[in-house]
Amino acid sequence: MKIPGPKAIVWISRGAPNWVDYPYGCKDAMFSDGSSTYLGGRCGSDCTRRAAVAKCIDYTPFLQHFSANLTRSDTMVYTVMIDPEAAIFSKDRGRPRDTLEQLADVSGGQFYLHGEIEKAIDQSQKDIRMRYQLAYDAPVPNGKFHKLRVECSRKGVRVVAPEGYYSELR
Repeated sequence: MKIPGPKAIVWISRGAPNWVDYPYGCKDAMFSDGSSTYLGGRCGSDCTRRAAVAKCIDYTPFLQHFSANLTRSDTMVYTVMIDPEAAIFSKDRGRPRDTLEQLADVSGGQFYLHGEIEKAIDQSQKDIRMRYQLAYDAPVPNGKFHKLRVECSRKGVRVVAPEGYYSELR
């Protein structure tokens, strides 16, 4: 069921891992999306520093693809990291808040820290009521992520926009 109009998700969490170890060999992760597949995770050797684990997967391509789906459904994600001291993480592989920050950035939402839940909810509701929709002639779909930058010359205006879009092959 499609819900018309702009939507906001406020995700309250201690964070989420932005990596997965692959100690038995590593390859790019492909995900199925209906009748086609897309790159959902990129194998890399620079995202871990532990000698016992040679490689891991960076899920930035998945977040980019997910953000394209959020944009098509007119949805922004506002993330709130609660109790960051309780989050256990390895400093050499990213922080739990990294995924929360990325998701807010790619969807056009905002990231908030512990204690700012009410602020996140209020801002998400304000953003839904006060927004414009821009359109332009995009290049021919090529299955890649395309970065976007939206600016406004008017002083005092805060521009909140997705970082880009995933150009799906049809």
